Amino acid sequence: MSLLDPGLYTIKVPVEKVAANSTWLDLVEASLPPTSKSHTFRRGNLLKAIETGRLEVWALYRYTEKEGSLLATYATARIADQITGDVSLVIYSLTTVKGLTRESFIEAVEKVKQYAESVGAVKIVAYFSRDFASIAEKLGAQTFSVGVLEV
Repeated sequence: MSLLDPGLYTIKVPVEKVAANSTWLDLVEASLPPTSKSHTFRRGNLLKAIETGRLEVWALYRYTEKEGSLLATYATARIADQITGDVSLVIYSLTTVKGLTRESFIEAVEKVKQYAESVGAVKIVAYFSRDFASIAEKLGAQTFSVGVLEV
């Protein structure tokens, strides 16, 4: 007998769990935005951002009658625009793990939108691959190309 009803669940991963199990940090680090560069202190900086609440880690689970499985993880940050002061919820990292379907992604986006509204964000901004861009566009997102030059 399962404690949870079958369905899709988005769960905020407690800071203590992220700190105690490096797999969570590995999943966040696996899909950092193109503005990130690998360096000695990157993992420490990510962990510090999580510990201070500047970056929040989420797990997307699908439960059936028989089992639960992790579909994806994502990390969010509330960012205030330096010029306008508008707050956006940034999906800073999105890593698929197992069987993330288009339907599950759409359902997860709805949950992210509810959370964004609850924290006073006016927009959701996401870093994602071209694969996700077409799905996001179908959900009404405007997608932009970003050029990133190494310095």
